[in-house]
Amino acid sequence: MDIYWCCFFVLLLLVLIITSYDNDTKIKKIAFISIESQYNNEKTNLDRLYTKEFIEKISNDKMFYKRNLGPYKILNIYTIKKNIMKGDYSIGVRISDRRGEYIQVMHIKKTNNSFYIFDIEYDI
Repeated sequence: MDIYWCCFFVLLLLVLIITSYDNDTKIKKIAFISIESQYNNEKTNLDRLYTKEFIEKISNDKMFYKRNLGPYKILNIYTIKKNIMKGDYSIGVRISDRRGEYIQVMHIKKTNNSFYIFDIEYDI
């Protein structure tokens, strides 16, 4: 009987690791697309990346669109906070553009098996 429990826990651990890796991949993809839309002023499909509440704030956010600051380069993406069970993530994105280097902290929430950015902090 002990071998079955051991196998069960190993299998459960593997599922959690695979899920975590899959979530990390999706979150990085969202970060890349978000940065691309900020520098290229792509206003289409914002609802694919951001919560409705955040989209409403974008028009008043003078830091969101980076007009004439390209080309840009994403130097690093790293995890600041990760709560798999709640679906809450915060990631740091280090970017270089014409002004220099800075960090965006993206706060992301998992809703209905999709990830959405609900806030961005700019460290400029």
